[in-house]
Amino acid sequence: MYELPPTSAPIRSELIAGHRGRIVSDPLRSRPRASSCPPHPPPTYPDEVTTPTAPATQRPAPSGRDTYWDAVRGLCILGVIWTHTTTGIPYLDGPHAWNLDYWLAQRQLVNFPVAVFLFLAAYFVSPSKVADGAAWLRSRAVRLGVPFLLWSTAYTLLIATISGAWNPRLLVRDVVLGASVPHLYFIVVLLQLVLLTPLLLRALETRWRWALWAVTPIYLVWLYVRTLADGTPPSFSNTWLFGWFAFYLAGLWVRRHGAPSIRVPVAVGAVAVTVTAGVAESFLLVRSGGDIGFAAGQLTVGSVLGAFAVIALLLALHQRRERTGAAHDGERWFGLDGLGRDSYGIYYVHLLWFVLAWRVLEVPFDDGQVPVLPALQLVELAVVLALSLLAIAATRRLIGRRAATRFLGF
Repeated sequence: MYELPPTSAPIRSELIAGHRGRIVSDPLRSRPRASSCPPHPPPTYPDEVTTPTAPATQRPAPSGRDTYWDAVRGLCILGVIWTHTTTGIPYLDGPHAWNLDYWLAQRQLVNFPVAVFLFLAAYFVSPSKVADGAAWLRSRAVRLGVPFLLWSTAYTLLIATISGAWNPRLLVRDVVLGASVPHLYFIVVLLQLVLLTPLLLRALETRWRWALWAVTPIYLVWLYVRTLADGTPPSFSNTWLFGWFAFYLAGLWVRRHGAPSIRVPVAVGAVAVTVTAGVAESFLLVRSGGDIGFAAGQLTVGSVLGAFAVIALLLALHQRRERTGAAHDGERWFGLDGLGRDSYGIYYVHLLWFVLAWRVLEVPFDDGQVPVLPALQLVELAVVLALSLLAIAATRRLIGRRAATRFLGF
């Protein structure tokens, strides 16, 4: 769900030109253990959408639902939006150059959302439903594909109108791959993984299941070799499933075998170590002349390890919560659970406001002249989140929740 790693080379160059230096990158069973598998799958994912009839601004939680994972998705969608706020690249060699260093470090703190979304998408897969075969695949393809094609077409036509570029072949490519804007790659990746899910569940029952863990490391080696040799990542390197495969596999693995017992302090330490390593790696790549977008992105070794550490921490916190009975003590999530239930729709619509601001209104705040980048990012985050929630609420009221969910992911 929702969404962003280094953009492909053509997309990056267009964004740098069109957004005046901004890069939008970019936005784990025989018996599952009770401590690691909530009783109800999250409706944020389109294959598990519920459509209650009572009108509401945010999707209400069904009775008995484990709101912990809703809150996790709410945190992740905030990270996606933060990823798409103004970058530190325009500050390079400028009067406020410290903002570039801040941005490189900040990205390592918020590079986990897509990995967590993919983990959860697999974590809540029901093997009994997948056993239906073609019917399950058709249902998932429709529920993912319809909103994706509508949004991808809309974004592609909007970008083409703004830029004046109407090459039919490129327009079709951009619609199919979600390439007109950088965040739609996630749905393309998820569709690929959904198609492989029946085969992956069978593979997990064989003695060769451990070999599956080699897919993402092999891809990362190839990605590093190509990027360091060419100076930029290969085109659409974040669109194919291989870089994200390990996160989806981890979700299926935990679903099948249960989550290992993880102590929270150990998981916190792992997050601290991997994030620190990721920051060091990103600075090293930049200092050695590497591509800044790749150095800040999600498909680096440091970011991948950091995302796995975050997933381990989330599982550890969930296990402790179940052991202590906190899940039944009337937890307060300060709105994160509501954001989580709307995260699929927010994922689709949030970049619209950035495109309108950068390319239509030409808001002049991404030229490296705002002295304190974190303050600017917080303002952008608040405004974009508010506009996205308003758009979702207005659309549901206008066409109804069922239609909004089916066609727009709202």
